[in-house]
Amino acid sequence: MQISAYALKRAWHQVAAGSDVLDDAMLPPTGTSPDQYEQHVGESHGRLFLVLDDDGTVRGHTGPYREVFVTQDLDQVLYFAAEDAVRKLAEHIAAR
Repeated sequence: MQISAYALKRAWHQVAAGSDVLDDAMLPPTGTSPDQYEQHVGESHGRLFLVLDDDGTVRGHTGPYREVFVTQDLDQVLYFAAEDAVRKLAEHIAAR
């Protein structure tokens, strides 16, 4: 299955709806180029940004020039997105 923005959003919704921890978590922002990182994520480097290529490849970036994974496996993308969401939640709890 080729990963599209629609397929990714639909799969994320299913994963998040089935999890108490991820219920309120948002899918990391997506784009078509790593150059869009700051536009979608802002200055906070370290947050996950998903770049969707035309061939269905998803590239995970934690900065405009820092690629942390490349995959065509939807389950792997969902895993990394969930990991990022849990990390954000842990940072929020620790800040309290």
